Amino acid sequence: MSQAVSRLRKNMGLWLVDGRELTVEKVRQHYKVTKSTAIQLTDYLFAAHSALDTLPTFDMIIFERFFDQAGDQHLVIHSAFGSRINRAWGLALRKRSCRKFNFELQAAALEDTIVLSLGSTHSFPLEEVKSYLKRTSVEDVLTQALLDSPMFPTHWRWNASIALAVRRFSGGKKTPPQFQRSDAEDLIAVVFPDQIACAENIAGKREIPEHPLIDQTIYDCLHDLMDIRGLELVLKNMEAGKIEIVCKDLIGPSPLAEEVLSAKPYAFLDDAPAEERRTSLVRTRQFLHPEDAAQLSELDSEVIRDVQNEAWPGAGNREECHDALMILGVISEEEADFHQWNHWLEELSGSNRACRTTLGDNGYWVCAERLSVWLLIHPSMILTPVISAIPMAGIESPEAATMELIRMRLQGMGPVSAQMLCDFLQLDMSVVMFALLALEQEGYAMQGVFIDEDGSSQWCERGLLARIHRRTIKHLRKQIQPVSINGFMKFLFHWQGLDQEAVSQDNDQEALASVIEQLEGVEVSAGAWESSVLPIRLTGYMNYWLDILCSSGRVSWTRLSRSAVLGQNSSSQAKKVIQQSPIALSSRQGLIHWLKFSGENTIPDGLSHHAQRLYDSLNTNGAQFFDDLVNQGGWLKVEVEQALSELIANGLLTSDNYAGLRELVQPSSEKRVVRGRKRASISPMSNAGRWSIVNRSVDGEDQWESVEYVAVTLLKRYGVVLRRLIDLENSVPSWRELQYVFRRMEARGEVRGGRFVQGFAGEQFALPEAVGKLRQLDKERSDSMVSISAADPLNLTGVILPMQRVPAIISNRILFRDGKVVAVYIAGEVKWIEGVEEKEQWQMEQKLISLPKARLGKYRHSGFSALH
Repeated sequence: MSQAVSRLRKNMGLWLVDGRELTVEKVRQHYKVTKSTAIQLTDYLFAAHSALDTLPTFDMIIFERFFDQAGDQHLVIHSAFGSRINRAWGLALRKRSCRKFNFELQAAALEDTIVLSLGSTHSFPLEEVKSYLKRTSVEDVLTQALLDSPMFPTHWRWNASIALAVRRFSGGKKTPPQFQRSDAEDLIAVVFPDQIACAENIAGKREIPEHPLIDQTIYDCLHDLMDIRGLELVLKNMEAGKIEIVCKDLIGPSPLAEEVLSAKPYAFLDDAPAEERRTSLVRTRQFLHPEDAAQLSELDSEVIRDVQNEAWPGAGNREECHDALMILGVISEEEADFHQWNHWLEELSGSNRACRTTLGDNGYWVCAERLSVWLLIHPSMILTPVISAIPMAGIESPEAATMELIRMRLQGMGPVSAQMLCDFLQLDMSVVMFALLALEQEGYAMQGVFIDEDGSSQWCERGLLARIHRRTIKHLRKQIQPVSINGFMKFLFHWQGLDQEAVSQDNDQEALASVIEQLEGVEVSAGAWESSVLPIRLTGYMNYWLDILCSSGRVSWTRLSRSAVLGQNSSSQAKKVIQQSPIALSSRQGLIHWLKFSGENTIPDGLSHHAQRLYDSLNTNGAQFFDDLVNQGGWLKVEVEQALSELIANGLLTSDNYAGLRELVQPSSEKRVVRGRKRASISPMSNAGRWSIVNRSVDGEDQWESVEYVAVTLLKRYGVVLRRLIDLENSVPSWRELQYVFRRMEARGEVRGGRFVQGFAGEQFALPEAVGKLRQLDKERSDSMVSISAADPLNLTGVILPMQRVPAIISNRILFRDGKVVAVYIAGEVKWIEGVEEKEQWQMEQKLISLPKARLGKYRHSGFSALH
């Protein structure tokens, strides 16, 4: 499996050079998958490639490091060799780190990643990690490491049990597990006392005695649970250069690192519980767009300049200037001139608290408290005036003085190259590098390419670097420029699958279930669902797909809003009312949440006599089939149909299937007529299943759980949610309640807040994967056209689009080109909104008035038929 994943990533790395669209087609052809699967796979690996500049394979390992919200770092090793090798590598690295830094790391390993949560003392170049373990000594390191892991006592008890060294039965009864565990510990205390000895009494490595049970347990751990020979081969290839190592310092985790950050307890390589994992402090941003993911490897130059300015101490008087000299240790005359400190420095010099020192042609200012450090480095300097140096405790050698002075300078300078420190201090490179490496060992300074001017590395104080990383992430949010309204409409067409690129190619009820999940809870005219809303989102939509989902119990339909409808007398009037009645589709589980915001379970005034009798019958006898309603009430079928239409229009009634509503909505002129001597044996209304009362008195669900459910659904529907969009929704919580949930989701890193669409006040919230696509589509220009019914949920005229509202009637149409309204079709008349050339008008008129329709299909199961 690991080899297959490696080959996939290697192929994707080659294909992604040609761009996203060609890569999607190559994935579809090579791996024989659907378009949606190819798009998802391509976008995921494209984002990972943009963040890491490559993809990990058997021939390439990637070391990735980033800060968390607390300022600590995490090292992720992208290794595609499987969990057995990765578990061994992670355990061995953890033990090596403990010996090198005297710090116990939290670690986890999966099939393709290893994560090590570093501490404040871990400051090292990433390239150094590959040299921590050697092929010749890794088995010894791993053997010592596994003795502290849970795998050793578990396999020890197993081996001791099957070797009959621990009794499984005593007195004819099975020995309880806790007794067997105690006996196993007693046994290991005899044959391997160092294993359970007090750590304070063990100096150096544990001495492993020669014993067959111990040898077998260690062998099982090294060769069954882990693959020591495979790890040795990987290290050998790394040392020989056959495996390429890529090191990346990022401002946040890459898409490939997110899985191991939330790994389950079975992947842990230490004893820390899940709630205490330091990886929980990492805020993942779910970068799925390549442009966003590419920013992970870039530190913002403007942020670096701001942090450098903040780190340099300010001075507004003589005392503050003295404090600045204490912090920085020494400053040059150029720095004093630039910050206009000369007046205060002269006053400090007059009181013998500071002096000017001359070294060659360069002049420096230093205070009395730091003069002893400066003199240890350059004892022959000229002092003006000559003042007494106050010794610093613990600084007695030039090496210690150099290290301390560089420490002071780093905390006020931000990223700086070693050459700049050499020029400033007038010291040899070897002396400066020795001090920097010592500070790195302490965890004070970190090395990397933070300002990519000439490709050379710089050094930065750890706290300042963590601040730069945090500020860069915040700056990314500020950089999000709101898109135009037309760009937002293009995005909505793509997001809901109305454009040619995004329309679903899957022809089955599962694709329909995905569409309904996105449109869940939105109310659309009952006659519009299958005439204009669903067919435009699904190629070759078949009407029986909806019947299957409803009859299986996955989807239900009802009217959520409670607008009273008076009783009707004629059949034509009842049919017209039911056609225009807003009906919502939702999952049965989700219906509980939507009903919380749809009004009370009350009977409106003005129901007709038949509707009232039918309601009372269903309320008394429970759910009933159509034929039972006809027979029990002694009514004509047309009277029952009129009563059903009236109750549905008032939001009081639903059924197990969609066939009954389809029959009530469908105009008589469009119904199929059975000709000849053979008559239909089953009435379409018999396919409706049971009719039942909608129970709006929903209890047992927490109010805020329902608000969060609706909020998540709105994000799935629109990708970007703003208050104006909520005006279209009937049965939703207030914006105040939704805003509270959105802010919590933003704090958890699940959504992004900001201003994404221009022209609208207030907060806006978006899914991370929607932000990149929103900006991309806003930049693209095309002549592609989208025609929708005015009853479609994306009829945003008068709400989002600044124009007169097009009435939400099924027969009305709206034509968009590049996100702009070009023409509308109202009451049988075309009205052009934008100027269009005469030669294009006929083609646009055809696009405007023609919409895909549902096709009749056959579905027969247990006497059920959807063909009518």
